[in-house]
Amino acid sequence: MSLLSLGACGGDDGGNTTGSSTSGATETGPTTGTTTAPSTGSTDAPTTSTSTGADPTTTSTTSSTTSTTDDVGTTTGTSDDSTSTTGEPLRDYSSDRTKFFGDARCDGADVLLCDSFEAGAIDLGKWQVTGTVTIDSTHAARGDSAAHIHTEGNGFSYLREVVTFPAPNNTYYGRMFVWIDAVPIAPDWAHWTLVGAVGSGEPGEIRVGGQYNPFAGKNLFGVGSDGGPTGDWTNLDDDPRGDASAVIVQDWVCLEWLHDGANNETKFWWDATEHPSLATTAGSHGGNQDADYIMPQFESMWVGWWLYQGGPNPDHYDVWIDEVAVDSTRLGCIL
Repeated sequence: MSLLSLGACGGDDGGNTTGSSTSGATETGPTTGTTTAPSTGSTDAPTTSTSTGADPTTTSTTSSTTSTTDDVGTTTGTSDDSTSTTGEPLRDYSSDRTKFFGDARCDGADVLLCDSFEAGAIDLGKWQVTGTVTIDSTHAARGDSAAHIHTEGNGFSYLREVVTFPAPNNTYYGRMFVWIDAVPIAPDWAHWTLVGAVGSGEPGEIRVGGQYNPFAGKNLFGVGSDGGPTGDWTNLDDDPRGDASAVIVQDWVCLEWLHDGANNETKFWWDATEHPSLATTAGSHGGNQDADYIMPQFESMWVGWWLYQGGPNPDHYDVWIDEVAVDSTRLGCIL
């Protein structure tokens, strides 16, 4: 049962907007999906942003996956979901976390984009910087350093990339390791985003992030959109069904996502395990049920932190991201 949040959540306007570390969003409380959670929630204070240059576009092709599903509906990772006979790279999709960490691996990765943040400074050939993003060695999933995202209040800071766009077949897979120092515990239904993708042809932003669910007493990962015919909504994690884990803080997690513009589908993996409750299709989503959820022609993607509600607790946020990768086939957490 995926809880979802519907409302007027403001966010990025789809272009390259540079942030003053405050976001201009007003987001109302949630309504429910298949559950009976109430439609009460909070209204956020608006925030402002400034702008950067324009973004180009990308496309990419999907890979077929082989996986197993446990008795509660969570799809677990397997060692490979592509073979040499398909023309796709052989990759290890194991969910064994002992294989996730260690030395930086981007130099040996044959992918469209990969950044280990080992150079000591943001690579401006790959990224457009908004807000406060630095490189430090406080936390690192691999190698010695990671990108450090800092915001105050309901602020935003992120790295946007346009170099892999347009993507082949208007489809791409993303992967990053994320260390979240703290998540909001107030106001109720505080909503935040880690990944946003935008493009042309269809309005709105395709999001990966999370939300504080006061009924569950925890933050849950979520996916959704802001703008467009389906409106502003977030589906919250429900894998395993009725017992979804809280978002992990102060430790590394591996997040993967698929944005498939060719088939208007999205998928989400946590530590190489797919969460079917966070999959969407044109007709199966958490927004306006009179409209199809159609992907744009993707032109850019950002990774970072954006919290929409004003007056949050805590009042500042620090997030580290490492080994960010984009490709036309699924990446997994070991590559």
